[in-house]
Amino acid sequence: MPDLKWEEYETEDGKKGLAVSTDQDVTHTIAEGIIGECIANIKESLGVLWEHVSNGDGDLAHKYSEPAFHMVREELEVALGMLENLKRGEIRPKHRDCRSVMKSGSRLLAKNSPLNDVFVPETFLKDSVSLLSTMHMCLLEETKKKDRSRFRREYVNAAKKSLHA
Repeated sequence: MPDLKWEEYETEDGKKGLAVSTDQDVTHTIAEGIIGECIANIKESLGVLWEHVSNGDGDLAHKYSEPAFHMVREELEVALGMLENLKRGEIRPKHRDCRSVMKSGSRLLAKNSPLNDVFVPETFLKDSVSLLSTMHMCLLEETKKKDRSRFRREYVNAAKKSLHA
């Protein structure tokens, strides 16, 4: 959580003024926004698909799974493209962990692409929910560093294992 900074300054008419700001680095704010927006957009993309899966309507679930897949991959790739422009040392550890999860998630989703011969919507949905959950846990301010690292490691290792299976 950023700390507030109070700075006194002199106004044009010679009076004293008080400026309030935070110690938050602009790069941190940008990274937080990019990742947060990615999470929100992926969640929105999966909403219709999840509705059909939870209602047991397999035909509609299969119909909506391919567009949902492309929307999720697009969101990930756009966010990763923007995050790549931020230097590793300039972003917070939680953003670095989240970026690592996003990269692994993108590769994992690509393995089960509708462009391949076999596309399993249930696997796509399970992988997407796991990705969102891990991204969320990495981004939460309340998540302790050791827990965040464990979430990232577990997700990245599981994704690697699944990719090589």
